[in-house]
Amino acid sequence: MTPGKLWGGLVVLFCAGALIGIAGATLYYQYEQEHQWDRGPAAKHERIMKRLTQELALTPAQQADIEPIISRTHVEILKLRFSHQPEV
Repeated sequence: MTPGKLWGGLVVLFCAGALIGIAGATLYYQYEQEHQWDRGPAAKHERIMKRLTQELALTPAQQADIEPIISRTHVEILKLRFSHQPEV
């Protein structure tokens, strides 16, 4: 194998690795942007409301009706979580 072919192969291999790295980083960044709802309890409440609204095609009046239920349930879940935290 000639040195030219060896260097050419290394350059192609390096470029392929760089392109795969860029593509992977881009996909990861897009995934993180889509899943920012994982950041805290308030974000989860918004995500639940958004998902229920989309999947059930809720009207604004229906959204207003379920808002207190979601909030109350969220508080109850947090209380349960905090009460069992010492056990964990």
